[in-house]
Amino acid sequence: MLRVVVLGAAAGGGVPQWNCGCPVCLMARTERPELRSTQASIAISADGAHWFLINASPDLRQQITATPQLHPKAGKLRHSPIAGVILTNGEVDAVAGLLSMREGSPFTLYAHERVLAILKSNSIFNVLNEKNVKRQPIEVDRAFEPALPDGAPSGIEILPFEVPGKGISKARRTRPVARARAIRSGFGSSISEAANISTSSPPARG
Repeated sequence: MLRVVVLGAAAGGGVPQWNCGCPVCLMARTERPELRSTQASIAISADGAHWFLINASPDLRQQITATPQLHPKAGKLRHSPIAGVILTNGEVDAVAGLLSMREGSPFTLYAHERVLAILKSNSIFNVLNEKNVKRQPIEVDRAFEPALPDGAPSGIEILPFEVPGKGISKARRTRPVARARAIRSGFGSSISEAANISTSSPPARG
């Protein structure tokens, strides 16, 4: 069964946003802490042991800390259950969290070739040594199955498709639809019937 953990549900900046004094952000800072949310991202898994992130938000370190499923295995000095990161676009809200994953744990980075080109052109992402962080190009409208660290099938099928993005980016904005091979269920209105969903960050305004 496909497992989904909502790591964050807020738009860029999170809630409260650092420079926002709107009623929602004001309440989130004061009497309504349950309104606080990190930036949008989810983690998916077919076996509960190996996880794939959909985007790496600037809040990723905080999100991992708040999500027991993404913690290192007990008794291991260095370990991560994160097997890969699937990027839907090359904007800062989707890629900045990669910099928090620079400590040498291996994982695979899945993204459209244009997004990978953006990362390659920015030297700050060189901290993700390609010996440990493999770059795997993906194509729009072509389904793929991310692999586990040992190369075994993950049991998850991802179908990227293109949606309109901001004009300032030359990268395609792709939105991945994930489904477990066994249940063949996509994101959407039926996801709650097809997957175990949990949250480490409360819903917030979009």
